[in-house]
Amino acid sequence: MLVEFKVGNYLSFKDIVTFSMVAANKIKTNVSLDDNLFEHNKFKILKSALLYGANSSGKSNFLNAVNFFKHFLLQQPPVGSKEISIDNFRLSETTINKPSFFEMTFFINSIRYRYGFEITNKKVIQEWLYFVPKRQEVGLFIRKNDNIKLGNLFKEGRKLAEKTKNNFLFLSVVAQFNGEISQKIINYFSKNINSLSGLKDGDYKTYTINKLNNKDYRKKILDLLQIADLNIANIDISRKKIRKQQLPEVVQKLLPEEKKMVFSDVILTSHNFYDKNGKNIKNIKFNLGHNESKGTQKFFALAGPILDTLENGKVLFIDELDAHLHPILIKFLLSLFNSKEYNKKNAQLIVTTHSTTFLNSKTFRRDQIWFVEKKRDESSDLYSLIEFTGIREKDNFEKDYILGQYGAIPFIGNVDILFEKTK
Repeated sequence: MLVEFKVGNYLSFKDIVTFSMVAANKIKTNVSLDDNLFEHNKFKILKSALLYGANSSGKSNFLNAVNFFKHFLLQQPPVGSKEISIDNFRLSETTINKPSFFEMTFFINSIRYRYGFEITNKKVIQEWLYFVPKRQEVGLFIRKNDNIKLGNLFKEGRKLAEKTKNNFLFLSVVAQFNGEISQKIINYFSKNINSLSGLKDGDYKTYTINKLNNKDYRKKILDLLQIADLNIANIDISRKKIRKQQLPEVVQKLLPEEKKMVFSDVILTSHNFYDKNGKNIKNIKFNLGHNESKGTQKFFALAGPILDTLENGKVLFIDELDAHLHPILIKFLLSLFNSKEYNKKNAQLIVTTHSTTFLNSKTFRRDQIWFVEKKRDESSDLYSLIEFTGIREKDNFEKDYILGQYGAIPFIGNVDILFEKTK
């Protein structure tokens, strides 16, 4: 489970910012919000969080940072002295030659870990791993350039420093040599930390389609679609042959020259067909991609990852969750996570959204509401509603946000400039 994530000098984040899923102490909330958190090893951890901000404020960049952290950790060793594909903050001379910073604190079962690194496009500058076996945090290894110092409890890293290239992570190297702790962490990130784009559903739609082959999962996906009032009675998969020449030219170039045909899965949704008396007499099949709304297509694509996250206690980030989805459907998905009954494995959901419907003390705690704001130097700042003083639970969070009291909103300029009459 996610405890904290830090990032700095990456994309629009110039300075190091901290995102925390640790619930604030001594916060007055509606009693009904007690289910929005859970206790783990004396930590009170939040089940969900919302990130608000104007367009181009850096919300997507925050999720991109999480993605980079994960994929850089999971990547295969580069060949030779290949550069690291890292995008630092490019609008300040103070950050051009400085490393980018990433750190995540997380639990794997009952053990808390803190892992991070600093990198440039040339090499890993620093890398560190700590854990808390009992009460005190203990260093497993600390790396500064090519100098790697091992803690007494990280014997699996012995004699592997010389096998670690300066553009590759030491933790990843140790995992490849079957290190117990390192493999545990790599496997955790590979399977339990996931991120989706609310605008591009191709990858996770395929995941949901594959889940339909499992009888139990198929029923759960159908139940979720029916609960969401999408009027889908059943789902079928039809495999369609497509000639190579019918595909876009860019796709054709990716296929082997000898391949003449490809297969494509077509999702068919079944809807009730009624006679003149309103009686259901048969089902009519629709093509999901052509006959269903964008919202229905997106909700279907989300069904697999949402159910998988809930059932296995994973962490899921979703960018632009509100794209194509009605606020009531979004509220429904969020309520699944903020529930003891439906979220028994304490899964976590972190989303970016523009929907202000959820900015109220009856649905979310103040420490679950986050803002990303573009500062004067065009860098992004990240902060929580809990950081504001003088806010009461009876305050209208939505109204105050729109009025600009929390920042992180667009400020529209003088429109007269656009329509100024030429003299």
